[in-house]
Amino acid sequence: MKRSTTSYSKTESDDVLLLLVTHTTFIIYVSWASIFAFGGTENTDHTQVHHRQVLQSLHTLHTLDVAFSQATMDRLMEGASKPVRISTKQERQQRWLVNQCNATKTLKMMQCTTKGGVPCPCLIDWALEYANKDKSPWKRHVGKEIATWLSMPSIMLGLHFEAELGSYFEETYA
Repeated sequence: MKRSTTSYSKTESDDVLLLLVTHTTFIIYVSWASIFAFGGTENTDHTQVHHRQVLQSLHTLHTLDVAFSQATMDRLMEGASKPVRISTKQERQQRWLVNQCNATKTLKMMQCTTKGGVPCPCLIDWALEYANKDKSPWKRHVGKEIATWLSMPSIMLGLHFEAELGSYFEETYA
């Protein structure tokens, strides 16, 4: 294996080191701020009532069949002023802005309402489609959890906290 011959001046290497330290510090601050504010989560416990669990459950349900998931949303948003493109990311304990960007996108999707019957945030309506109509007991269960969790003020507060935390650190450190 050939060793890299790239050399940096002392100033450049100091800048690279500062960037790495800042990045690592950011990850620690964001992770601990979320944990102190809303508690931690446990791996493999998918029944936790936690805003990061909502992000993970949305991602899991959507990515099992992306085409069907998006078609369901398209059907629900028929006649609405603008379509909603479902966008999810796997929840990460320590990643540069992944959870924060995901929370921001989720909140934007929650602002869009369906036209059928009583206006409802489209993500809740989408989850209820799974809860009430899917053949899989697991998908019905997860759909019901997502719809319930997205109706809870504490979950919405957690999503807003993650989104604002990301905005703050992105402006401050990026």
